Order: sequence, then structure tokens, then C-alpha cells
Amino acid sequence: MLLGILAGLATGALWGLIFIAPLAVAPYSGVDLAIGRYLAFMAVSVAVLVFWRHARMPGLSLTTVLNGIWLGVLGYSIFYGFLVIAVAHAGVQVSAVVLGLLPIILALAGNVSAGLRWRALALPLVLLALGLLIVNGFALMDAGTPAARGEIVFGIVAALCSVASWVGYGILNARAVATIPNLDTIGWTSLQGVGAGLGILAFGLAAEPFGYVNLIDLGLAWPDAKNLLVWSLLTGVLGGWIATYFWNVASSRLPLVLSGQLYVSEPAFGVVYGFLWEGRWPTVPEAVGIAAVFGGVLVGIAAVGKARRAAQAFSQ
Repeated sequence: MLLGILAGLATGALWGLIFIAPLAVAPYSGVDLAIGRYLAFMAVSVAVLVFWRHARMPGLSLTTVLNGIWLGVLGYSIFYGFLVIAVAHAGVQVSAVVLGLLPIILALAGNVSAGLRWRALALPLVLLALGLLIVNGFALMDAGTPAARGEIVFGIVAALCSVASWVGYGILNARAVATIPNLDTIGWTSLQGVGAGLGILAFGLAAEPFGYVNLIDLGLAWPDAKNLLVWSLLTGVLGGWIATYFWNVASSRLPLVLSGQLYVSEPAFGVVYGFLWEGRWPTVPEAVGIAAVFGGVLVGIAAVGKARRAAQAFSQ
């Protein structure tokens, strides 16, 4: 269980880079970064599938292979495409904290099969929800004009679309990891990387008419595109392939009710990275909200651990 928790936290630390990466690649857009990131993720995944014999997972059906690719589209291309739009309109902190809804929803979904007492989840879920409400509520109140509030609301809606895509991914991926025979974590990660690359190309084509893609006009000439290329590799390899590998390790070792709560480490790290990027300390409401979110995760880990120890004692 400890290895799964550490893997989940490491995933969050690497995935959290995606909240500041779009800010580092201007004048390129966040969608430009998403395209570069997931093409890098796909390139690494294809190389692994070609040169790492065990990653090919012989005996898997075509349906299972296509399922792995689809999960890459759902959990990465669609998720990140909407996230970069959310960051552009609502900012890093609001977008990151909206994604804190994920552990609440995944914990509720996971507990349907885990069978823990709902009372044990009440406190951590209330803390998570309270933290989200505080941060987003004060962000909207601080917006100076109705237009600014409209921008934030649009960003929140985009972030909610990210939440919906990743909830689907989290549930389906946990189910697949638990049920697919002869599953190799490296191979499964690479199948999702292929899906992420293919999916982001489709997302980029859909986003281009709305002005979210600057790559065609700006090109990839060095050194103008240096930041885009560097951050694409950084987030594609570390925040893509390696982070996904860690998440699949966590998913295979932890029940969804707990791994779902650990997902909050991604937006939590994203918020911290955002403050470091902006060179400021959090305001009092932001600090209270973030503390509530972290507290909810810690209480949730303790509740799940206590329930599992009780179940083991009863079985003996």
C-alpha cells in the first residue's frame, strides 16, 4: 500500500507541471503545448513497444489493445485539451482547484465496489469540497468586472469538462488494470501513449478554427520555438510516459476509493507550482482552501487504511 501511495504522489508531482507549462511557452498556446507534449509521449510509447519485448503483451485481444488506446485519448488528449483552455481563461489556481473535484467523484465511485462505510468518507469529502468552494468562490468575488467573471466561469466549465473525461478514464483504467490477464504496466502505459498522441492531433484540428492553435503561424524554428520544444519533451516524457507508469503502479496496488483521493496531489502540486511561478504567497482564503484539500486527502488515506486493517483483522 505504501508503494502505491508513493507512486500516486510522484504522479501528482509530475502531472502538476502541466499547470505552469502553458505559461512558459508564450506566444505559443496551451493547445500547441498539448500537441507537442502528447506527440512526444506517443514517440516514447512507440519506441518502447518496438524495442521492449515484454511491453507487447502477447495474447491480448484487439479489443483490449483498442481499449488501451481509447483510454489514452480520453484520459490525456481530451483531458489536457480542455485543461489548457481552462488555464487560459480562469488561471492556474482556479483550474487546479476545480480538478480537486476528481478525488471526490472517484472516491464515491470507488466506494461502490470497495464497500467502506460512507461515514468514514464523510469528513475527507467535506474537507475537499470546502477547499474547492473557498478558492473558487473568492476568485469569482475578486474578479473586477462581469467580463472577467465570465472568463473565469468559462474556464471553470472547461475545467469541469476535464474532470468528466478523467473520471471516466480513472474508473475504466482501474477496472482494466484489475481484470486484464498478463497485463504489463509498461506496455499498458505505452498503449495509452499512442492514444494520447492520436487524440491530440484530432483535438488540435478541432481547436484550430477557434484560435487556440498558433503553431501553424509561428512554426518551429529554433530558437523561437525553444521553450515550446523543451516543455513538450519535459511534460511528454516526465509528465506523460513516466507519470502514467507511476499512476498504473498506484492503480494496481490501491483501491479506487484511495487512488482517486491521491489524484488531488496533481492540482495541489499545480497550485504550488503556480505560486512559485508568480513569485507570491497564497492569500488567506487560498491558504485555507488548499489546507482543507490537503487535509481531506490525509484524512481519506487514514480512513481507508483503518478500514483495510479492520477488514484484515476480521478475516483472521
